[in-house]
Amino acid sequence: MKRKMIATVLIASMCMATACSGERDRSEDRRINDVDPDDIEYEELIELDAGYDDDEVNDAYKEFIFNIFSACSDNEKGNANYMISPASIMMALEIANAGASGDTQDQITEMLFPGIGTNEGLTFAADLMDRINNSNGVEFHAANSIWLNEDRILDYINQDYIDYCMDNFDAEIVNAPFNNVTVDDINDWVSDKTDGMIPELLDDLNPDTVAVILNAIAFDGEWATPFEDYQVNENGIFTNADGEQEQVTMLSDTLYRYFETDKARGFMKCYSEGEYAFVGILPNDESISANEFASSFTAEDYEEFWNSLDDTLDVNILMPEFTSDYSVDLNDIVSELGMTEAFDEDNADFSLMAQIPDANIFVSRIIHKTHIEVDRNGTRAAAATAVMEDAASCAEPVPSVNVYLDRPFVYMIVDTETGTPVFMGTVNSVNG
Repeated sequence: MKRKMIATVLIASMCMATACSGERDRSEDRRINDVDPDDIEYEELIELDAGYDDDEVNDAYKEFIFNIFSACSDNEKGNANYMISPASIMMALEIANAGASGDTQDQITEMLFPGIGTNEGLTFAADLMDRINNSNGVEFHAANSIWLNEDRILDYINQDYIDYCMDNFDAEIVNAPFNNVTVDDINDWVSDKTDGMIPELLDDLNPDTVAVILNAIAFDGEWATPFEDYQVNENGIFTNADGEQEQVTMLSDTLYRYFETDKARGFMKCYSEGEYAFVGILPNDESISANEFASSFTAEDYEEFWNSLDDTLDVNILMPEFTSDYSVDLNDIVSELGMTEAFDEDNADFSLMAQIPDANIFVSRIIHKTHIEVDRNGTRAAAATAVMEDAASCAEPVPSVNVYLDRPFVYMIVDTETGTPVFMGTVNSVNG
């Protein structure tokens, strides 16, 4: 049976920079690498279960969601489709953030949750993971792991940090030599946690990499109301961003959740049990690509769009079946959003993670990879992120509107209670 499936992965790689004698005055160095990790009072710096205001933190998180969605659009050249999972990116970076301190931690927190404290953001991230893993009606799960280079960091790791990540993010901890066997093991872990949708993430590991932080999210949801055979047109037409017509499989339906603002109109089609839904967003400006639209679509624009929900109309929809794969290096993107110090070999501060004598830990690479399949039966999707340090009936007619996704559009998989996107992407071409 065809389904709608999504997978995402993020990997963060943490590397080590060695301090050579005479290169700098260690008395002025803001790091505390010469302090025994056992002396760190981790609980004084990271509150284990901070309370927070749901609306306030959700609003801040949505700012990050649309900031990075827009930044990824700006990063794309031409009219390529792209999809990200803000949830995957945020969770992987929050695991790194739990080991950060000082300006490094402040910058990560301010990017992910503008105006919100570090502890509140960390607790929200852990709660979001629990919410995903306890979803109803769909197969939806998130997983985290921390891979430690046994030759570089094992003797210096802060056990309180490890305990925090295990307790709050269910992180698997793997101690291993960073060689080709471990590369294969990491790729196997990613493939397993994304239900095979992302079979490979890494080609190799830099021997200076001390840790790899992984987050993987997989979503497999059937429509609450699947498309019937008569609603499937295998000779449908989609006009891509270059103005060319593509023959596609086009799906049609009549729904009752409609959105409209000055910038766009759209619809929502729910997955089984209604906790999550597909939202199609069609720009009102027919002359722009989906990426151009996404580039200027802000959290405020989305809030206006979400609040415009009208359930009094029949919404006649068309949407294509499509599959998309996407991979992006996020270093420059998150740097533009204010997270710069984490990449600085001299000034990055991950002292709550580990303190290696005469060396400093910094983020060397952040990779995000996604996959989505949308068809008549539902959606299958996945994401992976790595941080390397290195039908209602009525008695009388109802007014109707049309939303035909037969030209470039934006789509999202959203939590229907909060409207928060879990996955979001663009379709500029179905066959490209």
